[in-house]
Amino acid sequence: MPLSLSLTAPFRRTTAGSPSGFSNPPLLHSRSLQLSKFRSAKSVSGFRVFAKQNEFPAIRRPDSKGFFGKHGGSHCPDSMLPALSELESAYESLSSDPDFQKELAGILKDYVGREMPLYFAGRLIKHYKRPNGEGSYIYLKRDDLNHTHAHKINNVVAQALLANRLGKKRIIAEMGDGDGEHGVATTTVCAQYGMQCVIYIAAQDMERQAIDLRRMKSNGAEVLC
Repeated sequence: MPLSLSLTAPFRRTTAGSPSGFSNPPLLHSRSLQLSKFRSAKSVSGFRVFAKQNEFPAIRRPDSKGFFGKHGGSHCPDSMLPALSELESAYESLSSDPDFQKELAGILKDYVGREMPLYFAGRLIKHYKRPNGEGSYIYLKRDDLNHTHAHKINNVVAQALLANRLGKKRIIAEMGDGDGEHGVATTTVCAQYGMQCVIYIAAQDMERQAIDLRRMKSNGAEVLC
């Protein structure tokens, strides 16, 4: 199951009176753990409390050619530049469009099934507890409960919605070793939007990921190797 380790926090030796063997384990919701939006701060009751993103200095953006000073840039065939330019313009416009964001949030909630719960992994915590009784609280973010059973759909659904806004009718995706869940998510979302989907996959991967391949084809996708 594609569980992801979401957060650890230190704890001291606990009393044996609590049912789980831990005294007052912190109760958390997945919304509070968007750690990429936070930075360091102080410790409160054994937990780190993070300052909000708006306390960051302004993020440096690349120039029109993708450079950060002398670093950065892009390397792609000239034939792809018009499509990438169109995609970039659409992203810049729609990422700040409240109607687009509202629609995306609704799809993520009602179709994908977010927000995902966090599971307090009591037995795993006990397994890794130090001999002196100290250790860490461990929470598992249950991305396996998403529609298609992985985190892949979180990104794919936004990409498909953007392509749909641009009037695109066909989505292509390349699937490498171990990317079967990405292919399943892509074909599932394309079926939801009524878009043609073509998946490119290596012959050996077709054998290794036969189960995911059947799911992709059942969603109406064309699979090429």
